[in-house]
Amino acid sequence: GAANAGIGGDRTEHVLWRLDHGLLDAMRKSRTRLVVLMIGTNNSNGGDHSAAEIAEGVTAITDRLSSGLGDAKV
Repeated sequence: GAANAGIGGDRTEHVLWRLDHGLLDAMRKSRTRLVVLMIGTNNSNGGDHSAAEIAEGVTAITDRLSSGLGDAKV
């Protein structure tokens, strides 16, 4: 019953885009109850994002998942 929505090289902005463009709806339809998230490391290469910016992106993702999936554990 697990689904893998990970894509190599993903950045926080990519996950947010997918959540806003169908992924969150698909997760609701499949009644996702557990989300394991590993994101943010690809935002840190090359110094293009500060630690605070990366944390903001991760927080935005977890907030989106928590509010959109109700009782799911993130």
